[in-house]
Amino acid sequence: MKRERTMPESPVRAAQVSQDAASQIPRVFISYRRDDSAGDTGRLYDTLSARFGRESVFMDIDAIPAGADFAEAIREAVSACQVCIPVIGKNWLGSADMAGHRRLDDDRDLVRLEIQAALERNLRVIPVLVQGATMPSAEQLPDAIGRLAVRNAFELSYGRWHYDAAQLIATIEELGAQLGKDVSKLPEPLTSFVGRRKEIKAVEHALANARLVTLTGAGGIGKTRLAIEVARRVASRYQDGVRMVELGSLADADLLPHSVAFAMGLADRAGHPITKTLTDYVRPRQLLLILDNCEHLVDATARLADSLLRAAPELHLLATSREALQIDGETAWRVPSLAVPEPGSVSEGLSDYGSVALFAERAQAAVASFHLSPQTAPTVAQICLRLDGIPLAIELAAARLKVLSLDQILFRLDNCFRLLTGGSRTALPRQQTLQATIDWSYELLSEPERVLLRRLAIFSGGASLDATEAVCADALISPPDVLDLLSGLVSKSLVLADTGGVETRFRLLETVRQYGQERLAEAGELSQVEKRHRTWFAQLAERAEPALRGPEQRGWSRLLEVEHDNLRAAFDGHMRYRELEACLQMAGAMGWFWHMTGRLSEGREAIERALVEGAGVPATLRARALCWDAFIAGDQDNSTDARRLAEQSLALYREIGDQWGIAFAMQTLARTAITQDDFRRAEQLLEPTLSMFRQTNDKWALSRSLLLLGLRASVMGDYGRAAALEEEALALSRQLGDTWHIAWTLSTLGQVHLWQG
Repeated sequence: MKRERTMPESPVRAAQVSQDAASQIPRVFISYRRDDSAGDTGRLYDTLSARFGRESVFMDIDAIPAGADFAEAIREAVSACQVCIPVIGKNWLGSADMAGHRRLDDDRDLVRLEIQAALERNLRVIPVLVQGATMPSAEQLPDAIGRLAVRNAFELSYGRWHYDAAQLIATIEELGAQLGKDVSKLPEPLTSFVGRRKEIKAVEHALANARLVTLTGAGGIGKTRLAIEVARRVASRYQDGVRMVELGSLADADLLPHSVAFAMGLADRAGHPITKTLTDYVRPRQLLLILDNCEHLVDATARLADSLLRAAPELHLLATSREALQIDGETAWRVPSLAVPEPGSVSEGLSDYGSVALFAERAQAAVASFHLSPQTAPTVAQICLRLDGIPLAIELAAARLKVLSLDQILFRLDNCFRLLTGGSRTALPRQQTLQATIDWSYELLSEPERVLLRRLAIFSGGASLDATEAVCADALISPPDVLDLLSGLVSKSLVLADTGGVETRFRLLETVRQYGQERLAEAGELSQVEKRHRTWFAQLAERAEPALRGPEQRGWSRLLEVEHDNLRAAFDGHMRYRELEACLQMAGAMGWFWHMTGRLSEGREAIERALVEGAGVPATLRARALCWDAFIAGDQDNSTDARRLAEQSLALYREIGDQWGIAFAMQTLARTAITQDDFRRAEQLLEPTLSMFRQTNDKWALSRSLLLLGLRASVMGDYGRAAALEEEALALSRQLGDTWHIAWTLSTLGQVHLWQG
């Protein structure tokens, strides 16, 4: 008996399912042959529908409209799902047509097209064997679906149908749980996504046919939002999920691999270049990686992308940039403006244009009483036409409805876009249009708002309210006024407020940030604002150093992670202005943070730059920086550098008579000696530090010496002394609330007890 089922919705319609549902219940496409397994497939359909709902399980696509491209219809139907289940019975492989030709060898065969579409789109393909059938080999299959042979199959036997089906359901549910986790790796948009149906479908198609797709276009055109939306819809096709790396605030191309690695949750590994660590991680994974805003790092991004794609056969990259990466295998896809109406279009159909729909939605968000009507639609259409359909320009214009009428907005745009030569009008290039739009929005601000907007451009990766007040306030805007001014800029869509963390952070779109930097320089404020910025973040690093050793270390570590781009910019600023004492001070303060977070290469590079340039700075600062350089070199298993640098530090500390510094350098040397199995020297170095740290009342450093002595004793087989030393170290760490060292000491103590038996 023939079972008629409807086709799954297209990707556009499928996206209308709620995000929660989509992230928990995968959509399943069942592929089968009626003359092979109709009865078994019908039973499977009923079983899966009972568990996941009929709206999530699909089979039979007979209802393809007359005249439609049936291959494209199949691809669209399969694309709406995350799981494809080919049901394989005894006659599946050899099924033949009326002329005796094997159906699978026909490139128009529906079953072949279904499986081919699923494999091309990286769906989870789970073959199900019925009637005692076996999996076909790759040699028995057409090349187009040869990869099916290596997919792990489920067998549904009549004798234990319910058990086998339950196992299959559990596997599909696992995918649903993974899908929920994978989607959560993407940033949550603060506003709805409007339009772009054709663009979404086109980019999905490009990703299905190329492993590197670069979305190109002018700033503000919507590349990032389109990439995120596409990634949400295809996330379930990648078994290891989606990761996104935002590169707009990264200035140093050499740190690109580190930024990508940290986005993956990876840290520097001793003896491994970070690029190798990253490559080793992605090599076995089926993953979609988004590299966002990489135009200023295009050469470095191209090299990294090429390296990763060659190493990881199931990795896909989706990049956004103002220019293509220009490497082999890349598909460059230019993001167009939103559709705009032709001049004189009738008002009834204007809401179908993406630009008009976007303006209407953002306008209603700004002024709840706004509605697109026959009276307002023509003016909105003219505004969108004059803005060339650029999303950022439209959002900025719509935000002005709080203070201007539609006609006033159109009039001011009209004046702004009049060319200076001859007064004639002409269509402006999109980048100039965006520049003019931001110019126009900037001029409509009050003077204090303009001052704050351009000063906010000094921050990399956003800023907290405290940092904004400290860096941006002066005689022109007072600290108490900053919050109200920020609120106004947020409401005008010029500043984004991210409320997802412990405290709200404020940031600019990269295009607006670049614009603000130009205005800051024009206003003659760049030097003084930069100085306040680097002073604030250098002081933040100093405040964090002792806090990272006590009960608040987790919170401070998270804060430094969030502010890492700003800290890096402050350090680079000190270097640029030859403020070398401040450089070494900051490098010394950041040492423990770099150690805790695994930013080893970056930490050593920063310290050594400061040491090379700061040869004439006070010995105390050089000694401290040398000691941290040695410490991190030890993390990298570079014992030669670690010993040499620590001995230099010790010599300087002895020269100036700094007892705490002498003990710290000796402790660092002892740490290196332990890694070299020189336990006698380690003990000789560590024993004197106990009294030295007790004299300075530094419980944190004392606990480290005790821990290292205990480690040395345990390796030498003196388990009783080792346990006593570790217990004393543990007590001190607990007094300090130092969870990092509590965990480390407990681990060492546990090993001692294990060795004791």
